[in-house]
Amino acid sequence: MSFKTTLYLAVVLLSLGAFYFITQARLGAVEESVEGSRPYGQSPVSREFLKDKLGDVVKIVCETKKDETWVFQKDTSDAADARADWRMTSPLDIKVMSWEVQRFASQFNGLMYDISYKPGEFGGVTAGEAGLDPPEATVTLTDADGNTASIEIGKAASTTSTYVRLVGSDEICVGNANLKNLVKSKALDYRDRQAWRFEPSDATRIEIIDRSDGDKPVTFIFARRDAGWMMESPVTAKATAKIDQLVATLSSLRVTSWQDLRNQRLAMYGLEPAVLTVRVTVEEEIEVEEEVEEEVEPDAEAKESEDAQENDDAQEGDSKTTTKTEITTYVLHLSDRSPIGEETKVYLR
Repeated sequence: MSFKTTLYLAVVLLSLGAFYFITQARLGAVEESVEGSRPYGQSPVSREFLKDKLGDVVKIVCETKKDETWVFQKDTSDAADARADWRMTSPLDIKVMSWEVQRFASQFNGLMYDISYKPGEFGGVTAGEAGLDPPEATVTLTDADGNTASIEIGKAASTTSTYVRLVGSDEICVGNANLKNLVKSKALDYRDRQAWRFEPSDATRIEIIDRSDGDKPVTFIFARRDAGWMMESPVTAKATAKIDQLVATLSSLRVTSWQDLRNQRLAMYGLEPAVLTVRVTVEEEIEVEEEVEEEVEPDAEAKESEDAQENDDAQEGDSKTTTKTEITTYVLHLSDRSPIGEETKVYLR
């Protein structure tokens, strides 16, 4: 190898070494800058929005931009229905779609963010630009231990992120979730779309009032007998399998949406009077517990104190399970009018 070649290779190696040293120094400076000052609100890792996680959330209060306050309460009793453990208590007292309400707790408890902005930070956003002055909604969560967290929801930062801020804080975070879909346009949109549910085999009587022929309504009455359904009015005859199909449909009735709560507007929907009214009587056998007191022998008072205590415990009584028949009547009013452009649907109440 000639001297020139050796010198050339040495120069190349020195140049590469200098380039590597400078590059590493710059990378270290950038990392230090990112870790220390977070320019433009950037963060190298995702962080938890709620530093103190909530436990089992049992109450949710949502204050909307329309100056409405929605209050949801969770049924924590042992008898709570798994499908309906949440209710709205204000401004309406209704059963709600539990999974929709539970999303408030799950979304905020697991919310992460990569970017946040302090007031006046270079490249940051203001509260007004983030839709937090005023907020689109303010949500307060309360868990079973009484711990609370209040969050302000702002505008969407992207299709998958939302500006959020803790109440009382001046730091605006970009939450890694679309939170706008948590807040519906009206309180009625949270109502459970399952109108009712019963076992078809528990239905014992059906009454149908047909007003389609103007002022001359016709009433059909069907009753369940040992041999099946029988028509009792307007004639006596054995009913067809259509009655079983009707009962099966009504037993798990669902609606596509709840439209209105104002009784004065029933006529507008063709429901005053309704063209068709269906009444279903359901007789359900339910178990109830009754306390039974045990009688104490007359000579028990003469026994020693410990025996008397045992008798006192016995007087508290045991419980036995009995059954009783609970009768419920479900009433459905049907219109002959459909929402515009939805001819396959009809209004009902």
